Amino acid sequence: MANYVPFDGRTPRIQKLEREMNEAAAKRINITYVLTCNLLGRKPDYRDLYDQGVMELIRKRQRILENQAYQNVIQVSRAEPDYRGKTTKISYAKFLRLTDASSVNPYDAFDEKQYSTKMRILREAGYNRLTAKGGKGELIEKLEPSQVLHTFSKVFLSAMRWAKKQNEQSQAQVQAKPKRKSTQKTEKTRQAETRTGRRKGDKQPLLFPTDGKI
Repeated sequence: MANYVPFDGRTPRIQKLEREMNEAAAKRINITYVLTCNLLGRKPDYRDLYDQGVMELIRKRQRILENQAYQNVIQVSRAEPDYRGKTTKISYAKFLRLTDASSVNPYDAFDEKQYSTKMRILREAGYNRLTAKGGKGELIEKLEPSQVLHTFSKVFLSAMRWAKKQNEQSQAQVQAKPKRKSTQKTEKTRQAETRTGRRKGDKQPLLFPTDGKI
């Protein structure tokens, strides 16, 4: 039953997104409304709610752009696995760098004025060929603007998930590093080091005290 597809072709995932979109519209949850509309590629029925969500996401993103940890993550230049760990020839880091350096609004998936810039970013990040719904890979130039805009939104969300996961892994590695064991010196050893300016095992004189940090 996991692969069951309704007669109308709507997969369980699409049905779930539709329910979330309708619930967000009913409860006026603007950010959820934006993200579900973008993932579904559905033009919003409530444009005011959509625009509110876009503005809120832009404010949140501005704080992310100012975060040094995020900037460190996107400096990777090679192609990376996606946020699910699957290998991809696409560079999410490059995609995010290009997006950040451009004037596009990554959250508005229906502004056709941004079509050419978003298509350029996709191509430069490795998306020379896109897979349209129900079809084989096609050159990006042959797709409709709405398909390109929809794909850009999906790639952007995937890239942000990837960046978040990379940052979490980096923090986990730092926390997992074993702490140095503190050694207590005897009074005799300290007196000897004071006289000679050297520690046991040092090949050069100890010119200044240090706590071990650079």
